[in-house]
Order: sequence, then C-alpha cells, then structure tokens
Amino acid sequence: MSNEKLRSRLLASETFSPDLKAKYDAALAGLLERRLKPHEKLAWSVAAFMGVAFAVGWFVMAAWVAPPGFPVLARVMWYGGSVFGICWVVFSVSILIKGKRHLKRDPNLAAGLTWGFMLAVTIACLILGTSLPDPAKGAQMMVYALVFLVIFGVMPMIFNRINKAELNIREDILRIELRQAQLAENIDRNRDNQETE
Repeated sequence: MSNEKLRSRLLASETFSPDLKAKYDAALAGLLERRLKPHEKLAWSVAAFMGVAFAVGWFVMAAWVAPPGFPVLARVMWYGGSVFGICWVVFSVSILIKGKRHLKRDPNLAAGLTWGFMLAVTIACLILGTSLPDPAKGAQMMVYALVFLVIFGVMPMIFNRINKAELNIREDILRIELRQAQLAENIDRNRDNQETE
C-alpha cells in the first residue's frame, strides 16, 4: 500500500466523536485559562495601583512640575507615560474582575503594551539626546534609553515568546492525544464491525 493511500484512509477515518472533542476543548480551556490564586490577585492589585501611580505621577510631572521652556517632546513623553499607566490599570482591573488569566492572550497584551511604551520612550530620548547642547549628556541619555529598552522592553518580549512556545507545544501534544484516542476508538469500532460480519 502506498503512503498516499494510507494517508487518505487515515484522514477519512479521522472523524472526531463529540465526546472526545468536548474533552479536548475542556482540556484546552484548562490549559489556556487559569483562575487567579490569592498571591496573583495581590500581584495584579499591586500592578493596578502602580498603574494609577504612573498615570498620576507622569501627568503631574508633565503638567505642573516641568519648568517653563521644558522640551515639548519630553512633555509629550510624560503624558504618554500617563496613558501607559491608565492602560495598565484597565488591563489589571479587567483580569481581577474576570478572576482568571488567559495564558496566551494576556501575556501578549502585557508584553506588547510594555514594548510599545518603552520603544516610544526610547525614540523620544534619542531625539531629545541629539537636541541637547552638551553632546556627552545627549549620548548618556541615549545609552540609558537603549539599556532601559533592552531590560524593560526586550526581555518581557523574550520571556513571553518562550512561554508562548511552551503553550503551543502543550496544545500540540493535547491535539495528538486526541487524535490517538480517536484512532483507537475507530480501530475498535472497525474490529467490532469485522467480528459481527
């Protein structure tokens, strides 16, 4: 028997029973969604509080603390920090209200939010660094901005990618287990049919 015939026969016999499909969906939901534990609720509450502190702190700095003649781009960067804080509050509170985390979607959102903010701050610092009268201070500002981008922007993206790869592997293993169970069920059914004939 050729590989193509075997392949088509296997694919034709691979109809998922509703029971196995329901078990797969339940296992997948258990894999991708997790209820918050008490220490995670505390951590997300702290994240929401820090978001409020960022929003208020950056807004106060931009609106009242910045001296006259302060660069407009720096003010915009501080207002952006306030928007970032508000986004973190909304994100953290939504997770606390749901009482569970989606292990694929939520880390992507958190890493993307952090990456976007850090990238915007880095670009603003690079532009501001070139406009400073003292080139040494401008270079120092640019180097600090790039270091912060790597630490607070790139690292969360890398960790998120690693966790996402692990979840994809677990999901694939679960899918393979479903197929094995279905094939075993089909073989048993075919064997029973042959015995009755």
